[in-house]
Amino acid sequence: MSFENNYLEWMNKLNYKHIDPNKDIQIVKELIKNKEYTIPLKQDTKLGKIPNFSMPPVITCNPTLPCVDDKCYGKKPMILYPNYRTSIMKNLLLYESIPRSETFKIFDDFMKSPNLNYFRWFANGDIPDPEFLNIMIKLAEKHSHIYFLLFTKRFDFINATPYIPSNLKIFFSTWRGLELPENKHNLPWAVYQDGTEKREILTKRSFTCPYIPRSDKKVKCDACLFCWKNPKNKNVIFKAH
Repeated sequence: MSFENNYLEWMNKLNYKHIDPNKDIQIVKELIKNKEYTIPLKQDTKLGKIPNFSMPPVITCNPTLPCVDDKCYGKKPMILYPNYRTSIMKNLLLYESIPRSETFKIFDDFMKSPNLNYFRWFANGDIPDPEFLNIMIKLAEKHSHIYFLLFTKRFDFINATPYIPSNLKIFFSTWRGLELPENKHNLPWAVYQDGTEKREILTKRSFTCPYIPRSDKKVKCDACLFCWKNPKNKNVIFKAH
């Protein structure tokens, strides 16, 4: 199914009356003409100054997972912020519209930015297909001085790849009620903790994210960097908020 049909189906299902999905699609078609991905540098308050790349949630996610319909935190900014919504929609439509080699070149050029040492894949959304994962792997191989980070529920894509560069740090994300998948690469788990998660495989050998929303004690990602380095392969716990 095409991006347009996916987006229309999703927005019609949500039934947000103040959003015209057809108008969004026309805006996005204009935006992709410059063939530039949106890669925010300072727009994600939690990440601080670490650049990140996103695509739309739900559309790029595994539709069988419980989080798609159960308090998906990626939906909220899509609904509240029209410019943000169209910018990450643009990222997906552009990816679908240009050769994979061109996508690689766009990111390859960006990774040559001065003083770029950390990068976050998919602050929203998830890996759209195995080909994009291959691009991520090739970028990590070429730019070995950069630490790349990915939280994902695209377990099938990750398990199917034979090799993950050491500077591409991947966490398998969990959710309440989600049966844990096969983990061929023995990757750490990212745990959504709302007080109901008791599975020891997730809660032992873990690090609790120090970022506390709506608090004066926010420790942003660029001041912590645990997830990008994680030398002991620990799980990370994110407290529900």
